[in-house]
Amino acid sequence: HDNAPIHNAGKIKELLTKNKFTTINWPANSPDLNLIENIWKKNLKKEWEKLDPSVFEDVISSMSRRIEAVFESNGGSIKY
Repeated sequence: HDNAPIHNAGKIKELLTKNKFTTINWPANSPDLNLIENIWKKNLKKEWEKLDPSVFEDVISSMSRRIEAVFESNGGSIKY
């Protein structure tokens, strides 16, 4: 398994052993072994190129209002 803390919990280890699961050591986080990352990268780039520049202008122009809203909410969540 991937050694993530949630997968190393005692109850999980017990369940795996009890049900005779065979596990192998696997890096907890290894983008090189995560094939979906290649697919995400390709599709994200394609979608990114479709964005109208006005989207960025709108987001940038809203930053001062966003910052003010964050201060007013004492760092809490805001509607943006």
